[in-house]
Amino acid sequence: MNLRCFVSNTKEITDSISPSDRSSNLCPRVLGIQWHSVADNFKLDVNMDTTGFISKRTIAQQIASIYDPLGWFIPLMIKAKHFQQLLWKEHYEWDETLCETHKQQWISIVNELSGFEKSVSRCITRSTVSNTLVTYCDASSLAMTVCTYLTSEEDFNFLMGKSKLTDIRRLTTIPKMEMNAVTIGARLTLNVSLSLKSSISISKVIILTDSEVALKWLKCSQQRQTTGLYIKNRVREVHKVFRLLEDMDVEVFFGYIDTRWNPADVGTRVH
Repeated sequence: MNLRCFVSNTKEITDSISPSDRSSNLCPRVLGIQWHSVADNFKLDVNMDTTGFISKRTIAQQIASIYDPLGWFIPLMIKAKHFQQLLWKEHYEWDETLCETHKQQWISIVNELSGFEKSVSRCITRSTVSNTLVTYCDASSLAMTVCTYLTSEEDFNFLMGKSKLTDIRRLTTIPKMEMNAVTIGARLTLNVSLSLKSSISISKVIILTDSEVALKWLKCSQQRQTTGLYIKNRVREVHKVFRLLEDMDVEVFFGYIDTRWNPADVGTRVH
């Protein structure tokens, strides 16, 4: 097999490749994401269609068509996912035509999303010595969202986000959802740390939430916990993550951040 269609972000490497083996496409898709090799950045875009039949099935297909493994589109897609959840509340069948009101709501959502474009640098850090992971957590009656950034003296870059809509089948208090968001944030922080440890030095991890209640639960010793099993299990899991990170020689801190400065907040609200 003759390997060909090579592309590189480095001019010296590109020049060393035979012209017959180079790719004519300078913006190939890498693992489903469009990569601009010259600028060395990823191109993000959203294009959704409102023509044709609109049902719960076609809306689910449209939402699933937005490939977002790193959570870049979470603030953008939260409104569409919330609308999809509304259709379940209204007990629509999969191929049932939406009422005119809901149809117009969906068209309005798609019109807001379509045409969105943004470029994100592929490079996440230039520091090879010491980097810090900062994870922000937030929750509302709509969703729980977390996002992780890699910081150093030179850089501050978004790495990954996670979001989960609240369960429409049961009512849960906001403090419990905030604690759940911290748990999701701890899991994400551990997974990112494990993924990066072979190539990027992580010396410190900081997990921040704007919920003082969740912080109080975390700081209270498990022997003195008077909360229910739901909270105890999540506090236990978060502390387990902290111990695993410390075993990797990573300093772990958790603390409070004002809602106004919490970037995870934008993924918990319909704007």
